[in-house]
Amino acid sequence: MSGGNDAYALNEDGSAKDPVAFRKALREDPAKMESLKEEPEVLDIVKSDDIQAFQELLKSVYQVWSSSLTLTWTFFGGVFFPLGFRGLFRRFKK
Repeated sequence: MSGGNDAYALNEDGSAKDPVAFRKALREDPAKMESLKEEPEVLDIVKSDDIQAFQELLKSVYQVWSSSLTLTWTFFGGVFFPLGFRGLFRRFKK
């Protein structure tokens, strides 16, 4: 987890300490936004204004990450996201 005043700082449950700053930092980083194109469901949540869905996404990814380190992961924005694990993200799509 990140610490300090970092926009990507996380709480113990994997949610963002400041979800608005976290989402803003992701949106302003062209490389991170480009990498999100591989996970369109995640990209939709990052682009949306639904902070609750964004927090739930982060928490779910963190829970999966903490319970199973055998998946292939990609790291961006201080968060690990599983590659090819789109089923997790589909449940947050509106």
